Amino acid sequence: MNTKIDKKSIINRIDNYAVNTVDIINTKTPLFINRALDKIFVINLEKDKLRKNYICILMKKYKINFTLITVQKINNQTYQTINKDDNLTMAECGCLMSHLWCLQKIIKENYKNAIIFEDDIILHKNFHRLFKELYRENYNFLILGACDFSFSSINHKEVNNGLYVPNKHSTNVYGAHANYYSLEGAKKMFEIKTRFPSFVDSDYHSMFQWFTDTSFICYPNLVVSDISTSNLSHTYPFFSVYETNYYNKCFINFDFNEYNFIYLDIIGQQNKNVNILDSDTFETYMMKLIYCTFYNKTKELVIKNRIAMNFYTINDIKWMINCTI
Repeated sequence: MNTKIDKKSIINRIDNYAVNTVDIINTKTPLFINRALDKIFVINLEKDKLRKNYICILMKKYKINFTLITVQKINNQTYQTINKDDNLTMAECGCLMSHLWCLQKIIKENYKNAIIFEDDIILHKNFHRLFKELYRENYNFLILGACDFSFSSINHKEVNNGLYVPNKHSTNVYGAHANYYSLEGAKKMFEIKTRFPSFVDSDYHSMFQWFTDTSFICYPNLVVSDISTSNLSHTYPFFSVYETNYYNKCFINFDFNEYNFIYLDIIGQQNKNVNILDSDTFETYMMKLIYCTFYNKTKELVIKNRIAMNFYTINDIKWMINCTI
């Protein structure tokens, strides 16, 4: 079903979207990524304080200057305006609105380029080096980390020097958590999504077809997402067949230790039940949370070995749990 979409009504909704922006400066000597880009957005849902605090800690540790985009849950009128075909959940529609707001901002401010991050990102330990090696000024669209369910079966054959374009016959290529746009790329994605609203990462093949030779997926992924939890109900529970299929289909021999992994779901569920002691380190406190989550030594060890125990500190955890911005 293709119900006629009133583009003007959608743009009006974007113009009146309740957004709070905060520019956060983590270094006065910008690293390459901030020198190369006009803007870095990170989208956060207002109710999710833990994720907001986490992303601020993460960006501080990576010395990335960014603009925090805090959005509220959309109202029913906005949902009805955009969801004419009844193919989006309210959460998916809200996610689309936040990305459209950022894309419109890129266009209105005439930014030459920008990255839109979501707040569940996990960065590669060599993120800065990899980005510098892969970045080219003429690129129009980059997925810095894809959820490509055709990767291990088809698309791994397309990787060349850290980049690939997915085979046109491959399906289920997603990844809205970390996207790079040139100005022209932002204009094209904004046009697609305001003409045919759908969940954010449903039209990537259109971008690859439009921007031949200037749009790619990065592999190894510079950015992955925490799939154990999601505001869109797209979750892959620990040790489930869904989690196993995700890592088997989207990667080849995925190595958690290449990324600074942390599981906010474990922290969010258990921190009220487990006090932080003066003697606690990040690792000892996380192990208590992990124990209370799984009560299974084998599973506890697996999760422990995934988490970047030497990257975060106990003060980071305290700040994530207690800080209000």
